[in-house]
Amino acid sequence: MRISEVKDIMRSMTAFLFATFVILMVPSCGVEQASVENSEPEKVTTLGLEYEAVDAAVGDQVEVIVQVGNVSDLYGVALDVVYDPAVYKFVSAAKDDFLASDGRDINFAAALEDGYEGRLVMGVSRIGDVDGLAGTGAVMTARFELLCKDCGETELKLDKTYLKNPELTDIPFETVSNET
Repeated sequence: MRISEVKDIMRSMTAFLFATFVILMVPSCGVEQASVENSEPEKVTTLGLEYEAVDAAVGDQVEVIVQVGNVSDLYGVALDVVYDPAVYKFVSAAKDDFLASDGRDINFAAALEDGYEGRLVMGVSRIGDVDGLAGTGAVMTARFELLCKDCGETELKLDKTYLKNPELTDIPFETVSNET
């Protein structure tokens, strides 16, 4: 191959790369505006507690489901459930199926902060070098016994909440309340 042929190939490649750059990086006003106008609104990732305390009687157990919605690339969840210890007593906690829905193993832990009622610390994550999951589903469940119905705040609240992707970067989300 002669030097002039190599130069011609290099010029062609340079022109091709420049044209590709222009097409990809410089927006076309009409096309981009049309795609923005016709696109669906971005779905917001949510994290919330779902439970029914309104119809519960003293002594009943209230099941509290930690639910994620419209999440992408979820690897782990950590949070605290804050509650009035005069109203609720922690009974148990368990992992749910969402983070293991592809058959992978997950880690789960739950404990009362400093061993005292009032703050339940919970966490669940996938194990190892695996992708995060997308969708909506239950990640953890806790059970509380209703001790008193009219002696305090019956709302359970989320605190110190984190959703992480496989790179352990925060996933932005909105907290939703689903007490029924």
